[in-house]
Amino acid sequence: MDREGLRYFRQENCFPWVEDIPRAQQLFQEQPAVNWTERLQPFAQRLNPLHEEIFGNYPTQYYWSAFQCEWATGILFRPGLSGQAHGNFTAELTTDFKSRASRDRVKYRINGNSLKGYGKASTPVGDVFRVETLTQHVEVFKSPGPSKAAPRATYGG
Repeated sequence: MDREGLRYFRQENCFPWVEDIPRAQQLFQEQPAVNWTERLQPFAQRLNPLHEEIFGNYPTQYYWSAFQCEWATGILFRPGLSGQAHGNFTAELTTDFKSRASRDRVKYRINGNSLKGYGKASTPVGDVFRVETLTQHVEVFKSPGPSKAAPRATYGG
């Protein structure tokens, strides 16, 4: 946002006020489109400088995956506006609620994964409700494989 010249108010790692929210959202949506294989390749070359020599007869690249990841979603509330969030869960889960001097938070756990929500920022220019999703056991998430008619994806460029 600095490079784009977007004005904002920042509190820790969240933004209770952004001058141009659609443009900021566009910048944030570009982040997952990064070619991580290309970005991480220089690290692989530094960590294993003999890779090309070892695999010279069998050209291959590293396959990158995340063992553990966290996505945080901030819901921005402007002063004077109110809203309501809801969702449906059909699996058994555990819930705990903690009240601290700075904020309240609720945390849901299911199969070693969790969803946590809390008030992240409260300022005169806007409030942020933060939702954090932690996936540690991704094997519980079902994902259909590629269609037999569809071409297989190629990884690593």
